[in-house]
Amino acid sequence: MWADGKAIITVTKSSTVDSDLTMEYSTNGGTSYTPTTGSITGIANGTTVLVRLTDGKNAGEPKEIVVTDITNPSVEVVAGTP
Repeated sequence: MWADGKAIITVTKSSTVDSDLTMEYSTNGGTSYTPTTGSITGIANGTTVLVRLTDGKNAGEPKEIVVTDITNPSVEVVAGTP
């Protein structure tokens, strides 16, 4: 989805993901991560977004999406070991 020329990314956890795990994302190559509950807003076209699961101490491998203006960006984080 797009708003004012910026992407809104919807991220979800699959039903098999432990409810104690939280999602977080990075737009700076993984230097720092920000918690999210499902929507990441204000993402410029061409930005690479990394999304991963964490238990607050350990983190899983991030999933990557490059935001383009071709389709609405979306990513699903599935079960894995953080």
